[in-house]
Amino acid sequence: MNYDKSKNLTIYFRTKIFVLVLLLAYGNAHGAEPAHRLELSLKAACVSNHDCIFTGRPILVNIDITNDSAVDISCALELLEALGPYTTLVDRASGQKLSINAGLPLGRLALTELRRGESWALTMELNDFEIKHFRKSNIDLDANFLFSVPGETVSPREKIVCFGNTTIRVKE
Repeated sequence: MNYDKSKNLTIYFRTKIFVLVLLLAYGNAHGAEPAHRLELSLKAACVSNHDCIFTGRPILVNIDITNDSAVDISCALELLEALGPYTTLVDRASGQKLSINAGLPLGRLALTELRRGESWALTMELNDFEIKHFRKSNIDLDANFLFSVPGETVSPREKIVCFGNTTIRVKE
């Protein structure tokens, strides 16, 4: 197994273990039963480059998360901002994948309230090294963004997992 594949597998399993531990610790610390999942709407768009054309420079991506559910919620959005979403780049020609993850946060999880219909935004960067991982020219890839963080409904209080995903295409 080459270095890149083993590194990607290590990152993938570290992330899966982290999310599992985070959810178990969050639920147990608050004496909660297992949480149910609440899907939120995600939209991603490249900043000042609407078509996400790769020009050899990093690409900034705005990600808008909208609570389009029927209830007000609180989610660990600061955790999402600190870590960024779980991001996978997929080369459209070969199908090869590259997972991009950030480090683990320290400290207590703060919940951010997101009322029905409200949105919350974060900006992240796809750096040129990550984009050129598969090839140096003729770039054509999908950037998949996924998040899953602990949260709760506001009234009545019920533990949930806030999650969502979206994809943009980056090409040269």
